[in-house]
Amino acid sequence: VEIRCHYSGWGNGWSATLDFEFIEGTPARKVVSLENVYSGTYNYTTSSDFENNKLVPKKFLVNPNADQAMIKMTTTGHGFDNNIYAAEFKPIDYYVYIDGTLRDTEYNWNPDCGENPIYPHYETSSSYIHTWILDRANWCPGLKAKTFDHEITPYINPGDSVEININFQAYSWSGTQTPSYIIDCQLFQYKTPNFNTSAEIVDIIKPSIKDEWSRKNPVCGKPLIKIRNYGKNPLTSLEIVYNVVGGDLHTYNWTGNLSFMETEEIELPNLSNWSGSENSFEVFLKNPNGQTDEYPDNNGMISEFEIVPEYPETFVLWVGTNNGVVNSVTMESETTWDIYDINGNTVYTSGSLYANTQYKDTLTLNPGCYTFIVEDSDEDGLSYGYNSDGSGMVRFREIGASWIKVFDPDFGTNIIHQFTVGGSQSQITSINNEWEIFPNPTNNKIIISGNTEDKSTIIINDNLGKKLISRKL
Repeated sequence: VEIRCHYSGWGNGWSATLDFEFIEGTPARKVVSLENVYSGTYNYTTSSDFENNKLVPKKFLVNPNADQAMIKMTTTGHGFDNNIYAAEFKPIDYYVYIDGTLRDTEYNWNPDCGENPIYPHYETSSSYIHTWILDRANWCPGLKAKTFDHEITPYINPGDSVEININFQAYSWSGTQTPSYIIDCQLFQYKTPNFNTSAEIVDIIKPSIKDEWSRKNPVCGKPLIKIRNYGKNPLTSLEIVYNVVGGDLHTYNWTGNLSFMETEEIELPNLSNWSGSENSFEVFLKNPNGQTDEYPDNNGMISEFEIVPEYPETFVLWVGTNNGVVNSVTMESETTWDIYDINGNTVYTSGSLYANTQYKDTLTLNPGCYTFIVEDSDEDGLSYGYNSDGSGMVRFREIGASWIKVFDPDFGTNIIHQFTVGGSQSQITSINNEWEIFPNPTNNKIIISGNTEDKSTIIINDNLGKKLISRKL
């Protein structure tokens, strides 16, 4: 297998990282054929040329053994030096026609580039500063493009043929740079689903150490998972068991209505505590539709997590707004902030702030888990080199001491930061109560005493979760 990486951006230096996830087991349905419909870069001069000469209708034989079919479509728009900034910064729809009939419409746009977990990042060529916060035609700098699935099972007949045609919303442009689209479109044909009743855990979004979920982590509040219906029958109920590894079990009964291969994100109730034998969170799915899962191999998942920071009960929040305003008459700033407790109740709120103003608020919080959120209504943070708003800041400071948290002002849409007060999230329960650690507290040396029949490892973390010592016995 040959893997090739192509770079066509603006920078002088770059690196690429490729990770594979190999999933052993039985798929939801067996693939009987895979064919490219469109693959390549297509220039958009006119709508007529694009549809008649680039994305032309194509016919495919439906495999006699195929019971189902799906079109997978991944397309991104590029080029912007024209009067309508097409195709990179022009949101449009594309249309899926099967045998000449419109069957599906998709909005080919990513509206969340300002929440990019890969941030901030700059180009090093000349003085160009990367416009990473700007929404684009189904892509954001540093992120993978979205792939859209279009199920066409009702429109195929085994042994017959099917015509596939993708049309793009028409527009006209003028300028020096021709818009273009990179398109990868495939036709998958499948056997009938392998299972009638089954559920799959697709991902653990919170808590997680994955780069793609870094905006949402670390957490001390509600876990967030993603499930999928892995069976032919609609999934209407599910038992979800979750816990920190070695800690107390929690159960949540989900109800809904998911079609075959449809997914849903589920926010689980708060953990009673985060104590366990290791900093890993596990989830297991049980009893889909009140029945035994026909394929339990994809029912469980474990996610490592980092500990949230712990702050003193009283500290000072420093916020310096920049020149960005939502109202030039009142000089109301684009920036606001809020602090919520573990149940989502507002504990502190900034309300409307004035632009280009520094605020210092002394906050006193009871022991617990909190979420600090900063929102920028223009989605360009408090420091962004591609506008004239100037720079601001967001920081936590211990009273009479130094900074305890300095947030990057080039944050795009928001800052979401969870922390604890008055109790460390990283306290680990002891599995063997015969072990002793003394003296406690200590400023320097400690003695660890105990017995073990198995090979063990002693790990000592500080109250922020940083590993200090790891010693095999």
